[in-house]
Amino acid sequence: MKKQPLISVIVASYNYAKYIKETLDSLIRQTNKSFEVIVVDDGSRDQSLPIIEEYANRFKNIKLYTHPSNQNRGLAETVKLGIEKSNGEYIAFCESDDYWTNNHIEYLQNTIQQNPLANFIVNGIKVINLSNNPEYDSYIEFSSSFLKKHSGSNIFPYLDSNYIPTFSAVCVKKEVIQNINFSTPYPAWLDFWLWRQICVFNKVYYIPQELTLWRKHNESYDAVSDNKDFNGFIKSSDQYLVSQYSLSQIIANANIPKDKKSLKQFIKSFCHSISFKNE
Repeated sequence: MKKQPLISVIVASYNYAKYIKETLDSLIRQTNKSFEVIVVDDGSRDQSLPIIEEYANRFKNIKLYTHPSNQNRGLAETVKLGIEKSNGEYIAFCESDDYWTNNHIEYLQNTIQQNPLANFIVNGIKVINLSNNPEYDSYIEFSSSFLKKHSGSNIFPYLDSNYIPTFSAVCVKKEVIQNINFSTPYPAWLDFWLWRQICVFNKVYYIPQELTLWRKHNESYDAVSDNKDFNGFIKSSDQYLVSQYSLSQIIANANIPKDKKSLKQFIKSFCHSISFKNE
């Protein structure tokens, strides 16, 4: 049997000292040990760093990195540094206020073994709804139903909505994610900015089991960020994509039916007032 690929789990840390022990405990309890943990602290001012240092000293597969002079550089630079320091063939994410079931890596490895072309994997999520916002529960139901239906296919034509709620449920081949653009004009939607690029040329593979515990609370990054201009985000993303790829490339890779009605509907949903040059 082919040797299992090493998975690098990136933990982006910032002022979540009260949660990160549970995050790291969930990683060291994994049943499958073919992984490393890359923790990048983004200039925390609470007790996050001493906690992470303790784990890094105790467990040889946990590595801690910071930006120079322990600066705060934001999520995009933090994730990029984690990818740079990683040794794995695949990159998985577990945010420092979330945690995993102890068979998370096992399911990822099995999915990779069974689907050698699986460059982009998303798993099921259970929300820990500390904010008591009912929208989170309905969002999980909505996204999981969609991903289950479209597993093994290209979902780019549908990505005017974000069906992937959190970094903590994603595993992507390193060679795919290290070559995409992280410079989103909307930092609160960095994840969706990345997923839209990845999905132009890669199918999504969905693991329906709830392997990620997604903790939502009033201090969550999206709760404290200015992320109201969703239409502006979609337009910026579309503009970037069409600057990198021709519309014909995007259509060909997205497996859109070539009949006139389907093409017209896709172009209408994708363009968002962008003027394309004739190809």
